[in-house]
Amino acid sequence: MIRRRNIYFESRGTPGLRSYRVFRLLLASLGIIIACSVVVYVHVLLVHINQGTTKIDEVKSMNSKSNNTIHKDSQGNQLSMSNNTVQLEPLRPIDYEQYTVRMNTWRRPEQLIVSAKHHASCPGAKQIQIVWCDDENDPPAELLTEMTRNNKIIIERHGKNSLNERFNILEPAPTIGILSIDDDVLRPCEAIDSGFFKWMKSPHRMVGFDARTYVETEDGAWKYGYLR
Repeated sequence: MIRRRNIYFESRGTPGLRSYRVFRLLLASLGIIIACSVVVYVHVLLVHINQGTTKIDEVKSMNSKSNNTIHKDSQGNQLSMSNNTVQLEPLRPIDYEQYTVRMNTWRRPEQLIVSAKHHASCPGAKQIQIVWCDDENDPPAELLTEMTRNNKIIIERHGKNSLNERFNILEPAPTIGILSIDDDVLRPCEAIDSGFFKWMKSPHRMVGFDARTYVETEDGAWKYGYLR
């Protein structure tokens, strides 16, 4: 009986031997888990690299296509068209500091004078371009006098009476950022600056206060419209 019990314990192993075997089993399991994790990580990394390479190739392809269509805006800045997206040249120092105001007006001389003076007082306004489309009347004398005092204000005379003339820039704008506004709209300079700062983050997009937009026709002309 004693011999059998010894054989039984010898076959089972001593407590130290059993602990060593358990340790080896855990160590082997941990090694398998680490190896599987490395394989999965490498696989995921290769997938991301392949996706990134594909995106880079797509961007290169888009750039090569867009290089075939080059346009210039009213200031002579080069514009590249890619999938109907206009890409501006990098902003200049002045474009980070000031903007141009293009103001439509129609036979509201008192309101025009108030609006022109107000916007000219904004430190962020580099120039106030008044889009004058009234062939039957001259600009008010008070406005002409104000122009001699403040060189920010200029009058751009147009031969066609249309709201879309605001997009027909005859006088080159001194800045890339242009605020299109009507003469009966007055906003604090701080509010305009806020919109200007938002525009600087994405200068290729339109930023505004009103639900209005522009419509581009098949021949490339711009029309004034409302956002629907």
